[in-house]
Amino acid sequence: MSKLFGLPLILGLVAFVIGWVAAKFAAWVGARAANLEVPAQDRAIRALEASLRVVRKDADEATEKLATTTQELITLRDSLDNLEETLQFRESELAEARQAVKDESSKVVELRRSLTDRAEETIRANASARDYETELSVFKAGASVIVDEVARLEAERDELTNRQRALDSGATDRDDAVSPATGPDKFMSDC
Repeated sequence: MSKLFGLPLILGLVAFVIGWVAAKFAAWVGARAANLEVPAQDRAIRALEASLRVVRKDADEATEKLATTTQELITLRDSLDNLEETLQFRESELAEARQAVKDESSKVVELRRSLTDRAEETIRANASARDYETELSVFKAGASVIVDEVARLEAERDELTNRQRALDSGATDRDDAVSPATGPDKFMSDC
């Protein structure tokens, strides 16, 4: 081989061996340093730092949870306030409705009383009208009987008047034949 190619090969081999030796030495020094005892304070500090990280993580989670719970509480309070306002409004409406029902029921009672009074008056008026109708029909019947009686009496009077005229005319005819002193007396005794 030529010197030109052999020299880099030898230098590469030497560099490899030196790197291998340096790596072994570094591993030996690192192993030895790892075997050295860490002071108790350092371990306590590391444990506290780890605990601090866990506590910070828990605190962040608790803070987030507190924020969401606070937001929910605010929402619930707003909802409760709205419900209380609605309840007060409904209670006032209910009180007004109860008062309106009381007013209307008193009006209905008064109206019933008025209608009862009117019905009673109507019944009494109808009864009075029937009584008046009965009396009127009795009066009409009585008047009809009286009219019939008056008509009968007028007919009888007319008949008697006609008889008397007939008798008077017959008596005057006889009177001419009979003396006037005996004629009318005779007529009166005949009747």
